[in-house]
Amino acid sequence: MGGIVTVKSILVAFARLAVAVAASLLCAALPARAGDWRFHGFDAPTSYTGEAGFRFWYGKGNTGKNLFDPSGSLLVSRLSYNDVSIFSAEAYGRFDLNTGWFLKGLLGGGGFRRGTLTDEDFPPGIAPYSATLSVLNNSFPL
Repeated sequence: MGGIVTVKSILVAFARLAVAVAASLLCAALPARAGDWRFHGFDAPTSYTGEAGFRFWYGKGNTGKNLFDPSGSLLVSRLSYNDVSIFSAEAYGRFDLNTGWFLKGLLGGGGFRRGTLTDEDFPPGIAPYSATLSVLNNSFPL
């Protein structure tokens, strides 16, 4: 039976893998003996490296959503977002010491600047047909 793959052989292989993973997790979770711990004072760094940067993304797009009645056959409302200008920015940095210590972080955010929203409502949910145009201007104050 060399070379024939059966359901039993696959199950045996998965069982062996599960036992190996469980054994490695158990060994990693065992506490170290007190003799393995030694105090090392903080050595002053003799060199360091660092990097910093800034990223910016900009886009413009359209999207929309059609809303139907509970049966799914009758269009009740439509939301259309047009010419929406979006942006996102991020600043990042990392500072490494030769001792193995490091400091890193990032700060970012984003939003939209302008665009339009067209909200349409259709009969028989509302009579007569209704359309509202709203100007979108700044998702947050600047």
